[in-house]
Amino acid sequence: MKKCVAAFSLVILLFLSGCEKGFSDYTSDLNRFFEEKVLSEIKSYDINNGEIVNITPEDEVTGNAQLSSYNKLSDNQKKLYSIIHKAVEDMELRLIDVTKCSNSDIFSDAIAAHRALMFDRPDIFWMPKVLSFVSVEGKKNKYICFKEYSDKQDTVGFYGMTLSQKLEMSSKLIDAEKTVTSKLNQFDNDFDKELFIHDYLCEHIEYDNSAASDLKNANVNSTTVYGALVEGKAICEGYSKAMQYLCLKSGIPCSIVCGEHENTPHMWNIINPGDGLYYLDVTFDDSSDTSVLHSYFNLTKAEISEDHSFAKEFLPEASYDVSDNFNFFCGNYKNTQLNFFEKNSAYITDDYRDAIIFITSQYDKGKTSAELKNLTSLTNREVFDALSLKLRGAVNLKKSYGYEGKNIIILVW
Repeated sequence: MKKCVAAFSLVILLFLSGCEKGFSDYTSDLNRFFEEKVLSEIKSYDINNGEIVNITPEDEVTGNAQLSSYNKLSDNQKKLYSIIHKAVEDMELRLIDVTKCSNSDIFSDAIAAHRALMFDRPDIFWMPKVLSFVSVEGKKNKYICFKEYSDKQDTVGFYGMTLSQKLEMSSKLIDAEKTVTSKLNQFDNDFDKELFIHDYLCEHIEYDNSAASDLKNANVNSTTVYGALVEGKAICEGYSKAMQYLCLKSGIPCSIVCGEHENTPHMWNIINPGDGLYYLDVTFDDSSDTSVLHSYFNLTKAEISEDHSFAKEFLPEASYDVSDNFNFFCGNYKNTQLNFFEKNSAYITDDYRDAIIFITSQYDKGKTSAELKNLTSLTNREVFDALSLKLRGAVNLKKSYGYEGKNIIILVW
């Protein structure tokens, strides 16, 4: 028998973005959890009796080449990505020997590989957000694992579910996905598909305020595509992964971006709906009880940076520690043609022509509201009164309201 001395370090994926709770509180919660559940436990393993597994890395096939985090990795990081991917798919609970990938920066490489896999594969909703490094007495080998050092969790580990539960939940997720993607045949371009997916998520997901305010005791599904699409409740991480998942299933390049909003961890998307890369925040567009908003639909980096701050950009040769937060995609993209307002000419200008055309088109489609940019020098109240007069007999406007901090007016009829 060889004794597993300790889990000497932990890769902590800072993905559980609460959108409400401060980062320091979150990491404090995690540290307490690991002290209680992992580091305080020392377990003996018979390393000659199946407790150690070797996984041969393979080249990964990425159908999302433009926004593939895997393609950003170094060769060694790609090997670890493949090993971790296979281990998570199989819900591996044994120690995984990564000695063949060992170098002077294996800890950093494993962090990068683990994070890249989480960026690329929202469908693997059972993927642990933590990765343990393990030393074994008398062995120079390097090991990683997804297993808590507790006899109570031997069949579950960090996956949070059994294999049969995973299979049942995966089936439900596929059914939920088909509910959306089966309706995309009516559209002949990626912009309209993206818009449909965006609006569907805003209409069918309820923001999970309880999860956002208490991450330690939160329903972990609210951070996953499963929580968003099957259970209908999510925080920003769940919204973003659901958007990515449905877009990838529809052939639209899409990934996720992490950073902060008002000093609080937050997550959103980067997407190519046809002519280049844009930023998209579904969570923030689901902030109205009366309509789906589009103020964060396909923005430039400058536009979304008005109230979002990006985590640093990933560099394969850099070293990363457990506290580091980083993005694989955060370029200064400046495309504007497929911005929601630009694409739909949804503007209020001094002649009101485009605004009237857009409002009546939404009315004819059975919509009950319209969202426009106010480019006049008038207040939203003055614009509402002017439009009410011009639309009298065609559309009866009932009320309007603005989007905080933006020159956006939402008209309701």
